[in-house]
Amino acid sequence: MCSLLLETFISGWALSLVLFVGMRNIWEVAIFGFVYAFFRWNKKENRTKLSDSRIKLRRLFAAVFSIMVLLGGFESYVSRYSNKAFRIIICILIAGGMLIFFENTLLFIESELIYKKRISGIFEKNSDSDNKCEKKLFFIYFAVILLAYIPYFLYEYPGIISPDGINQFYQVVGISRWSNHHPIAHTLCIAFFTKIGSFFSDDINVAFSFYTAFQMVFLALSEAFLCVTLIRLGVKKKLCHVITFLYAFIPFNGVFSVYITKDTMFSAITMMLLSVLARIIIEEKNNKNSKKLWIFFTFLCILFSLFRSNGYYAYIIFVPFLIYRFRSRKVVFLSVLAALFISTFTKVFIMDKMNVIQPDFVESCCVPLQQIGRTITNGHELDNRDRELLEKIMNLDGVPVMYRKDLADGMKELVRAGNEDYLINHKKDYFELWLRLGVKHPGSYLQAFVDLTKGIWFYDQDYEVGTIEGVIANEAGLYRKPLISGKVVVKTHELMLKFGDFIPLYSLLFSMCTYTWGVLVLLYLMLSNREFRGNIIVILLPFMIIATLLIATPISTEFRYMLPIVMTTPVFVITFLETRKVA
Repeated sequence: MCSLLLETFISGWALSLVLFVGMRNIWEVAIFGFVYAFFRWNKKENRTKLSDSRIKLRRLFAAVFSIMVLLGGFESYVSRYSNKAFRIIICILIAGGMLIFFENTLLFIESELIYKKRISGIFEKNSDSDNKCEKKLFFIYFAVILLAYIPYFLYEYPGIISPDGINQFYQVVGISRWSNHHPIAHTLCIAFFTKIGSFFSDDINVAFSFYTAFQMVFLALSEAFLCVTLIRLGVKKKLCHVITFLYAFIPFNGVFSVYITKDTMFSAITMMLLSVLARIIIEEKNNKNSKKLWIFFTFLCILFSLFRSNGYYAYIIFVPFLIYRFRSRKVVFLSVLAALFISTFTKVFIMDKMNVIQPDFVESCCVPLQQIGRTITNGHELDNRDRELLEKIMNLDGVPVMYRKDLADGMKELVRAGNEDYLINHKKDYFELWLRLGVKHPGSYLQAFVDLTKGIWFYDQDYEVGTIEGVIANEAGLYRKPLISGKVVVKTHELMLKFGDFIPLYSLLFSMCTYTWGVLVLLYLMLSNREFRGNIIVILLPFMIIATLLIATPISTEFRYMLPIVMTTPVFVITFLETRKVA
């Protein structure tokens, strides 16, 4: 009883600090009452003796969540206290209290989903697949989603085109050289469909709209394919109808369907890739081995590697896990290694022969540059050797002006305006400089990393989702000319997007943190229960996409970078639950 009260007191205090509930606020009673009831119920319902390894794993993941809470809101938590001792106490309270709270939360989730089998209601009792029914539903789902996206196409005609999209279109029309800064595979798709469109009209906007239409159709096909895959996994059709409805009518899906960005295509490819992987796992359980599925899987792996830079690196990390998971099948070696070879050969040799400009080196140095920039901006002195090295590649006087804690573009431009070639030719020297400064000023390095990445993993972040529209000014002749307009159309569009900040629970779908935490919870559940590890391969790819974003993200609040995780959430969640169904 004493331990329960102590845990309740520490966790309740931590929650009050995290939620910014004042110590004299009457709602303190509700917080402590909830924590006490929750912890007491947990201890009463979960008396099963667990192995030390599982307890340590749960504690590890709980520590990860508590550290994210502490680091994400650190400045806000301590800003009310000027005394250093009080600040340290606050940090210890939050870290310890949230650790206890998250341990109990993970235990609760594990108990409800695994031991008590609460999810049986979402699966059909007889999940034998009917190919004719699946095909029929596939076309129905596709039609519903596409029809829902058409108003966005008409409203944003010929598409939402940001500076990135214009840069790619300049390559298509010959204003700029071919570049892989934005994936050349995506740029070539734009060129191909624009060329088709030019056969039907001399108007550059009409021609370009053919690509926008293709992207919209491809995204709808991918979402319909994922929903039908859920039926293959045994999910009740009514739930699949609901998921289709969400794909069709959550407004940011419609916006991204006509937003000319590599992230939309990459997300559609990732949806298909994980859906095919889930189908391969199901076929394995049914003692089947479809060569067509593996061929399709190989093709999707190639696209996955070519349509976004971090996709290539995520796939490289993913390959050993794929080979180990399907090691009993010879086809896996041929499939995954062929995809790796083709994508690498394309990037290294074919693009070189085509004289495609590769992304500059500084593009992959976002986090280190931000850390160095934060160190200088915080006023830390550089020794003569480090100052001399940095002055050879950038104007140090410009760092405090150009540094933005949530965006790496300023620091990148400083290097580009300086001497990027010297940086490339002396990588070892600058790597050692980065390490030296990190050892001297770890606080500044940690601050820079947190500020640049916390939009991905921290819940209290304010950013817009799906509000981008129009065509940026350009020299290629593209401009926005909506085919539907009027006050009703504009207000309806605005209202649907505002619901993402207004309606509880529904608004969580507009938060990158929701999906990051969801991936981590599922990863914990699969690692802690041996019977689920056969399906862990499906959650590893989303995890690796997030990990590669954290290493090289250029901005903290761009929802589109997390779009592949957002779009694939149903398939990796259901694949986990499907394991529980048959366990």
